[in-house]
Amino acid sequence: MSDNTAKLDRMIKLLANAIKNSVTTEESARISNIAARQIRKRTRLGFGIGSSGKQTKLNPLSGKYIEQREAYSENLSDQTKPRRSNLTATGQMLDSIQGGAKAGNVIVEISGSRKAGLTGSRGTASNADVARYVQEQGRPFFGVTTPERRSLIREIKQVILRRLRRG
Repeated sequence: MSDNTAKLDRMIKLLANAIKNSVTTEESARISNIAARQIRKRTRLGFGIGSSGKQTKLNPLSGKYIEQREAYSENLSDQTKPRRSNLTATGQMLDSIQGGAKAGNVIVEISGSRKAGLTGSRGTASNADVARYVQEQGRPFFGVTTPERRSLIREIKQVILRRLRRG
Protein backbone atom coordinates (compact mmCIF):
# COMPACT_ATOMS: atom_id res chain seq x y z
CA MET A 1 0.00 0.00 0.00
CA SER A 2 1.43 3.38 -0.98
CA ASP A 3 1.81 6.25 1.43
CA ASN A 4 -0.89 8.22 -0.42
CA THR A 5 -3.33 5.32 -0.18
CA ALA A 6 -2.75 5.06 3.57
CA LYS A 7 -3.31 8.82 3.97
CA LEU A 8 -6.49 8.60 1.90
CA ASP A 9 -7.75 5.68 4.00
CA ARG A 10 -7.10 7.65 7.20
CA MET A 11 -8.94 10.68 5.75
CA ILE A 12 -11.92 8.52 4.80
CA LYS A 13 -12.05 7.02 8.30
CA LEU A 14 -11.84 10.49 9.87
CA LEU A 15 -14.59 11.77 7.61
CA ALA A 16 -16.85 8.78 8.29
CA ASN A 17 -16.30 9.20 12.03
CA ALA A 18 -16.99 12.95 11.86
CA ILE A 19 -20.22 12.35 9.98
CA LYS A 20 -21.31 9.65 12.42
CA ASN A 21 -20.55 11.80 15.48
CA SER A 22 -21.70 15.17 14.14
CA VAL A 23 -25.43 14.50 13.89
CA THR A 24 -26.10 14.24 17.61
CA THR A 25 -29.46 13.63 19.21
CA GLU A 26 -29.69 17.38 19.90
CA GLU A 27 -29.01 18.21 16.24
CA SER A 28 -31.49 15.56 15.13
CA ALA A 29 -34.14 17.08 17.43
CA ARG A 30 -33.43 20.55 16.02
CA ILE A 31 -33.74 19.30 12.44
CA SER A 32 -36.93 17.38 13.23
CA ASN A 33 -38.44 20.54 14.72
CA ILE A 34 -37.60 22.36 11.48
CA ALA A 35 -39.39 19.61 9.51
CA ALA A 36 -42.43 19.77 11.81
CA ARG A 37 -42.56 23.56 11.41
CA GLN A 38 -42.34 23.20 7.60
CA ILE A 39 -45.27 20.75 7.54
CA ARG A 40 -47.43 22.97 9.78
CA LYS A 41 -46.67 26.13 7.80
CA ARG A 42 -47.25 24.58 4.36
CA THR A 43 -50.51 22.97 5.48
CA ARG A 44 -51.82 26.17 7.09
CA LEU A 45 -51.14 27.91 3.79
CA GLY A 46 -53.48 25.38 2.12
CA PHE A 47 -50.95 23.05 0.53
CA GLY A 48 -50.38 19.32 0.86
CA ILE A 49 -47.91 16.98 -0.73
CA GLY A 50 -48.40 15.11 -3.98
CA SER A 51 -47.21 11.61 -4.76
CA SER A 52 -44.21 12.98 -6.65
CA GLY A 53 -43.08 15.09 -3.69
CA LYS A 54 -44.44 18.30 -5.15
CA GLN A 55 -46.42 20.80 -3.15
CA THR A 56 -50.08 20.62 -4.19
CA LYS A 57 -53.12 22.63 -3.24
CA LEU A 58 -55.34 20.81 -0.76
CA ASN A 59 -58.72 19.70 -2.11
CA PRO A 60 -61.48 22.24 -1.49
CA LEU A 61 -63.90 21.80 1.37
CA SER A 62 -67.32 20.31 0.67
CA GLY A 63 -70.32 22.64 0.72
CA LYS A 64 -71.77 20.82 3.72
CA TYR A 65 -68.54 21.20 5.70
CA ILE A 66 -68.27 24.89 4.81
CA GLU A 67 -71.80 25.37 6.20
CA GLN A 68 -70.80 23.56 9.40
CA ARG A 69 -67.70 25.70 9.76
CA GLU A 70 -69.74 28.86 9.21
CA ALA A 71 -72.26 27.75 11.85
CA TYR A 72 -69.49 27.16 14.38
CA SER A 73 -67.17 29.94 13.25
CA GLU A 74 -66.59 31.09 16.84
CA ASN A 75 -64.82 27.75 17.46
CA LEU A 76 -62.55 28.01 14.40
CA SER A 77 -58.85 28.49 14.86
CA ASP A 78 -57.57 32.00 14.23
CA GLN A 79 -55.39 30.36 11.55
CA THR A 80 -58.32 29.77 9.19
CA LYS A 81 -61.66 30.93 7.80
CA PRO A 82 -64.84 28.90 7.19
CA ARG A 83 -64.14 28.45 3.46
CA ARG A 84 -60.39 27.96 3.69
CA SER A 85 -59.06 24.47 3.04
CA ASN A 86 -56.00 24.17 5.28
CA LEU A 87 -56.78 21.34 7.72
CA THR A 88 -57.09 23.86 10.53
CA ALA A 89 -60.65 23.84 11.85
CA THR A 90 -59.52 24.00 15.49
CA GLY A 91 -55.79 23.76 14.87
CA GLN A 92 -55.37 20.82 17.26
CA MET A 93 -54.04 18.31 14.75
CA LEU A 94 -51.45 20.62 13.19
CA ASP A 95 -50.40 21.96 16.58
CA SER A 96 -49.77 18.37 17.69
CA ILE A 97 -47.12 17.80 15.00
CA GLN A 98 -43.89 17.60 16.96
CA GLY A 99 -40.29 16.89 16.14
CA GLY A 100 -38.06 14.72 18.24
CA ALA A 101 -35.06 12.45 18.11
CA LYS A 102 -34.27 8.95 19.18
CA ALA A 103 -30.76 7.51 18.95
CA GLY A 104 -29.78 10.33 16.60
CA ASN A 105 -32.68 9.74 14.21
CA VAL A 106 -35.02 12.50 13.10
CA ILE A 107 -38.63 11.80 14.12
CA VAL A 108 -41.71 13.85 13.27
CA GLU A 109 -45.00 12.63 14.67
CA ILE A 110 -48.59 13.58 15.34
CA SER A 111 -49.47 12.90 18.94
CA GLY A 112 -51.93 13.65 21.68
CA SER A 113 -55.62 13.42 22.28
CA ARG A 114 -58.16 15.97 21.18
CA LYS A 115 -60.05 18.58 23.16
CA ALA A 116 -63.53 19.70 22.19
CA GLY A 117 -63.76 20.02 18.43
CA LEU A 118 -65.43 22.42 16.06
CA THR A 119 -68.95 21.62 17.25
CA GLY A 120 -67.94 21.82 20.91
CA SER A 121 -68.23 18.10 21.53
CA ARG A 122 -65.32 15.83 22.25
CA GLY A 123 -64.82 12.73 20.15
CA THR A 124 -62.68 9.68 20.81
CA ALA A 125 -60.34 10.17 17.85
CA SER A 126 -56.73 11.11 18.52
CA ASN A 127 -54.88 13.71 16.46
CA ALA A 128 -53.14 10.87 14.61
CA ASP A 129 -56.57 9.35 13.81
CA VAL A 130 -57.75 12.67 12.37
CA ALA A 131 -54.55 12.97 10.30
CA ARG A 132 -55.01 9.45 8.95
CA TYR A 133 -58.64 10.23 8.08
CA VAL A 134 -57.91 13.44 6.16
CA GLN A 135 -55.13 11.73 4.24
CA GLU A 136 -57.48 8.85 3.34
CA GLN A 137 -59.93 11.47 2.08
CA GLY A 138 -57.38 12.60 -0.52
CA ARG A 139 -55.73 15.43 1.40
CA PRO A 140 -52.17 14.21 2.01
CA PHE A 141 -50.08 16.63 4.03
CA PHE A 142 -47.87 14.68 6.43
CA GLY A 143 -44.53 14.44 4.71
CA VAL A 144 -41.95 16.74 3.20
CA THR A 145 -41.94 18.08 -0.32
CA THR A 146 -38.83 17.84 -2.48
CA PRO A 147 -37.79 21.47 -1.74
CA GLU A 148 -38.40 20.92 1.99
CA ARG A 149 -36.28 17.76 1.84
CA ARG A 150 -33.50 19.73 0.13
CA SER A 151 -33.54 22.36 2.87
CA LEU A 152 -33.33 19.65 5.55
CA ILE A 153 -30.40 18.05 3.73
CA ARG A 154 -28.70 21.48 3.63
CA GLU A 155 -29.17 21.73 7.40
CA ILE A 156 -27.59 18.30 7.91
CA LYS A 157 -24.68 19.22 5.61
CA GLN A 158 -24.10 22.37 7.67
CA VAL A 159 -24.00 20.31 10.86
CA ILE A 160 -21.43 17.96 9.33
CA LEU A 161 -19.31 20.82 7.95
CA ARG A 162 -19.28 22.57 11.35
CA ARG A 163 -18.12 19.32 12.94
CA LEU A 164 -15.37 18.84 10.32
CA ARG A 165 -14.11 22.40 10.80
CA ARG A 166 -13.91 21.91 14.56
CA GLY A 167 -11.90 18.76 14.05
